[in-house]
Amino acid sequence: MKKLILMRHGHAAPVQGAQTDDSRPLDTAGIHQVTVIAKKLITENSFPDYIITSLALRAIQTAEIIMNTMELDLEPHTYTELYSAAPGKYPEILHTIPDIYDSVMIVAHNPGIESVVSSLINRKMSMGSSDLFYAELSIERWSDFSLTSPVQDFRFLKASA
Repeated sequence: MKKLILMRHGHAAPVQGAQTDDSRPLDTAGIHQVTVIAKKLITENSFPDYIITSLALRAIQTAEIIMNTMELDLEPHTYTELYSAAPGKYPEILHTIPDIYDSVMIVAHNPGIESVVSSLINRKMSMGSSDLFYAELSIERWSDFSLTSPVQDFRFLKASA
């Protein structure tokens, strides 16, 4: 069994002047949201052993807050493609993960992350800033992952709940 944690980045500051969308940092609310989620993961004893993030600043900062709050000694793996990834990109990325890792976290963006979650649970789900989806998958190897992989158990964590 493999565990997949999908998290939408925390709330970001609006674009300032000539700033690009991918260079927007988390704002104060986003930092708080992500810290709350990290503490919930600690309480639930749900520690990722491999973290993937897009190259957008807000996603990288989200992963860093998760790692720092949870005291994880991990180096996040960045993928440019996650910034505007269609759902089909997620299996491609997960297929590259060595099977020694049982719990993988991906920090990314909408609409891709929402679509992946919706596909896995076979119903439309919305992912707000810092929302997290945790699934136990009935697969033995990451190369077996698909958007219709059998989900044994899942839950959502929200910073506001």
